[in-house]
Amino acid sequence: MPKKKAVAAPAAPIIASTTAPLDKLYVAPENARFGVEPENVDELAANIAACGLLSPLLAYQDDEGRFAVAGGARRLAALNALRRAAEIAPDASAFKIDWDAIPVRETLQAHASAASLAENTQRVDLGVVDAALAWNRMAAEGRAVSEIAKAFGQTERFVQSRIKLASLHEPILEALRAGEISLDVAQLY
Repeated sequence: MPKKKAVAAPAAPIIASTTAPLDKLYVAPENARFGVEPENVDELAANIAACGLLSPLLAYQDDEGRFAVAGGARRLAALNALRRAAEIAPDASAFKIDWDAIPVRETLQAHASAASLAENTQRVDLGVVDAALAWNRMAAEGRAVSEIAKAFGQTERFVQSRIKLASLHEPILEALRAGEISLDVAQLY
């Protein structure tokens, strides 16, 4: 008789959408990210301060009523950094975050490892051309370069260079997007 193959359960069934106080959230041992680079946290914290938390944390509730974050270790680190900054400068207008109501998608502990791995591997960074075009649209809508830079944790010079890149002719942008030319070569035009 042939052996039956084991069928994996869905990566992360969401059992509830809820909120939790920041001080009740911690990184789950099942989280695929074992370390978070401080420079990555600073950029994300700047973005959360400017745009809000765009993606809820993925967590399961433990036996003590706390939430173990299986997906969102960087987001959690950024939120904690913002909370520390808000405690230093309580009038900081950028930190309009309800520390007692952080958005959480609740899952089961049995699915935490698979969910964390899926969240960190099944994603694709935005390409340089698409990011340049998006920043160019923001500038065209009237957002100042300094505001864009702050929102994305970048320097004004970096954002200006990407906005300039967006003004290149479409065939050059397509060649860059397709990997036919490098960013350095595209910037020569």
